[in-house]
Amino acid sequence: LYSIRKLNGYKIHNINKKKIFKKIVVSWSKNINFLEDGSYNDKYFDVNSKENKEILWFLISLDSKFPNNLEDNIVILSKKDNNEQSLIYLIKIFFSNLFKYKFSIKKFIASLSFSSHISKIIFKNIKPIILQNNFDTIIMPYESQPFQNYLFKNIKKLKKNIKTIGYVSTTQPLPLHSLHRDGAP
Repeated sequence: LYSIRKLNGYKIHNINKKKIFKKIVVSWSKNINFLEDGSYNDKYFDVNSKENKEILWFLISLDSKFPNNLEDNIVILSKKDNNEQSLIYLIKIFFSNLFKYKFSIKKFIASLSFSSHISKIIFKNIKPIILQNNFDTIIMPYESQPFQNYLFKNIKKLKKNIKTIGYVSTTQPLPLHSLHRDGAP
């Protein structure tokens, strides 16, 4: 519950409604990933956003810092203030989920996890972009996080023919969390 208090205030920045893109990459960013020209260097793919203008970079900001002069093919999801917490937001989520899941304790408790709530926030913000463009591919550095599976699964519901690609950027000795499950790319 404490973590959900910190999830208030996400906003999209640098949305470009005129340009049409073929592919979308969902990744994470920090201020150090941006160059002075407004381009983005992705550490997972080792590529700069300027290299292909047909790719839209949907970046989830980890530090809520980025330059003002972003390239047209970059969209950022960030919080107004990373330290902001809202008890009112938590109460609103608490009661809306209680009624949404019709007092089912199992579904209600699951809905109050940080992972399930951030999944919904990210999907809510990327959904209009997915519907506006005719993407043929969505690519993401894949770590089997619940929000990633949620995102892939729900984007497939919106666009059945979209190709989902998860790039495993790190390996572990026994990656049981990476077993194929619902929503996996």
